[in-house]
Amino acid sequence: MARIVFLHKSPQEYLGVLSLCAYIKEKGHEADVFILSEEGKHFWDKIRNFKPDWVGLSAVVGNHIDCYRLARTAKDKLGIGTVFGGPYASYYPDCIKREEIDVLIRGEGEEALLDFLNAYDNGEDYSKIPNLWTKRNGAIISNPPRPFETNLDKYPIPDRIYYYKYPKIRDAHYKKKVLQFPFYKGAETAPTTLLGW
Repeated sequence: MARIVFLHKSPQEYLGVLSLCAYIKEKGHEADVFILSEEGKHFWDKIRNFKPDWVGLSAVVGNHIDCYRLARTAKDKLGIGTVFGGPYASYYPDCIKREEIDVLIRGEGEEALLDFLNAYDNGEDYSKIPNLWTKRNGAIISNPPRPFETNLDKYPIPDRIYYYKYPKIRDAHYKKKVLQFPFYKGAETAPTTLLGW
C-alpha cells in the first residue's frame, strides 16, 4: 500500500483530488489532504506523521507557482518525490523540466495515479504508464494519454471527508445555499464543454 498526500496552500476543494483520493483508497492505497493556511505551524509535522511516500499537487493556472513552492519545500523537508497533476500540468506538461517535479500526470488522473502507485508499491518500473511523464537520467519520458473513460460509474463518489476536516471548508456559508454538482470530466475538454446554470 502506497501513501500519497495532496498539499494546498489555501482552503479550496479540488474535485479532481477528491476523486483521486476516493479511487485510490478503494483500490487499497492511502491518501490525505493538508492545507497550509489551515494547519499553520503544524503543517509539515502533520504531513510527516502521515508518513507519505509521495506528495501530490493539483495545479491550475494561478496557483501553479504556489504548487512549485510547496513541491520544493516538500522535497527539502521530507525528502520524498512529487507528483504534479491537474489542468495546469495537462496544458503545460513541460513544467516536468522543473527540478521540484518528479512525476507529472497529464489528463485524467485516476487510472494513471493508480497504476503509478501500484508500480511504486511493487517496486516496478512506472516510466511507461499512459498519461505519465517522468524523468530518468536527465531525460524526460513522456507517455501518450489513454482514452478518456466513458463509464464514470466505475469510480466512487468523490470523498469530501479529506476537506471537511477543515471547518473553514465544511462550514462555509455557500455550502448551505448552493448544491454543488461536478459536471464535466476530462481536463483537456473542460473549457469547451463546461456548461453553467
